[in-house]
Amino acid sequence: MVLIPRGRVVVTFLSVFWICLVSWFEYFRFSHDGKQCPWPDSKFLPSSDSTVKPYHILVIADPQILDHRSYPERGFFLSWITRLIVTINMRKNWWVAKSKKPDAVIFLGDLLDGGRFDMSDSEYKSYVGQFNRIFQLDSSIPKYYIPGNHDTGLGIVEWFSPDRYDRYKSYFGELNYEVHVANHTLVFIDAPGWADEEHKMTVAKKTFKDWDPLPGGAIEFINNWKRTDNEPTILLSHIPLYRPDGNGCGRLRERGRIRPGGGLGYQNTLGKDGSEKLLTTLFPTLILSGDDHDYCYYRHFVPSVPENPNPGSAKEISVKSFSIAMGIKRPGFQLLSLAPTPLRNPDHKYKPNDDVPCFLPDQLGIYIRIYLPVFVLTVALVCMTNLCCWRSKASRRRHRLTRSQDYESGKLSRSPERRSSYLPSPVSATMDRNVKSSDKPPVWPKLFFCFYPRGTGRRHNACLNCLLDIRDIAIYPLAIFVIISYWFS
Repeated sequence: MVLIPRGRVVVTFLSVFWICLVSWFEYFRFSHDGKQCPWPDSKFLPSSDSTVKPYHILVIADPQILDHRSYPERGFFLSWITRLIVTINMRKNWWVAKSKKPDAVIFLGDLLDGGRFDMSDSEYKSYVGQFNRIFQLDSSIPKYYIPGNHDTGLGIVEWFSPDRYDRYKSYFGELNYEVHVANHTLVFIDAPGWADEEHKMTVAKKTFKDWDPLPGGAIEFINNWKRTDNEPTILLSHIPLYRPDGNGCGRLRERGRIRPGGGLGYQNTLGKDGSEKLLTTLFPTLILSGDDHDYCYYRHFVPSVPENPNPGSAKEISVKSFSIAMGIKRPGFQLLSLAPTPLRNPDHKYKPNDDVPCFLPDQLGIYIRIYLPVFVLTVALVCMTNLCCWRSKASRRRHRLTRSQDYESGKLSRSPERRSSYLPSPVSATMDRNVKSSDKPPVWPKLFFCFYPRGTGRRHNACLNCLLDIRDIAIYPLAIFVIISYWFS
């Protein structure tokens, strides 16, 4: 019977364990989390016509594709590692989102982390190409974009490109527009442009009534907007609308709340008057925004105006960032279902639209709280196993030496039965010296001896075996990690 050494059993077990661990957290965990948020179609009126179905829209906020400008303080190598990890994770997130099979996709701004910076046309084209390679989608599925402050900038900053608006429009389309789909009106506005123009209006000490809108700007677009009868309106804005300081965002938010304020190149919310202008002009049933990176649920009060004497409310959802580099643990996206007219009920028992958030795995948490502790335990277990095996071999050698000396002195029987049972293998004087010198472990292992290959006839080295065992354990999980990452690319 062939006996497998105890150390190799431990190595095999740990290797299989790591294979299962990496496979689950790098692939199956993403698939599992993606299945936890189905499309919110249950609140729509059932229809006997199989051709009439809800219209499904996938909403993504703040992917902010990184480039070499994103983390200059980290140096070239750490910055490259950061971009690599974030890109691999975003490809997996997109695989989960795309598996929902949407009818359309909406990006709520901040498509590129450095899209507003001054760069050559060829560099910007390559930057946009990186975005398109990650978010590959069938050409039959429409994609809609709105600009964010990282795409076109906000305020006047010297390192912003003077061509940032023209570049954005040449690759992603218009800044302000509307789309009619599934008997809904989707209104897309340039929120950074709106905030800039509202600031100019405030400096000029004017109101929306006496302000002459900038040609082609967001305010001019809203002033000229006409409502389509019997169509619910959904507002898409990169920057959240104003809300009083101190109001929370619901239990799904990771931390903090959205507070009015701003800084160099950003603004937390739109102005109070500008937000009221949007609410009283559009009367949206739903507002979807980004920029904050975390999930936030808020309900706005819509005051009465002559066009709509009945006050009401509008729900705003700030969608989670799609990237793990935006200061949140779990990135995510939003699923929006629109009900065509046949799926609505006249008494409003059933909603004309509904949405649900989808949260993705905490990739950094997997690396830090799963892989790192298990790696430390693996190394400790391998070292303990090799240390026990080293002491066991030294004890067996001492036992054989003692019996050999007893035999020579006549303490052991010379009968064939005893000889066959207890007689040790002959050892030379050289081997005796080696045994004596290896009975006691070294005071400290010299790193140089860790690189001796196995089977060279040198004395046993526990440090070497630890490294070789860790190599044997890691080779297959690392191969699976590389294969999964390559497959998502």
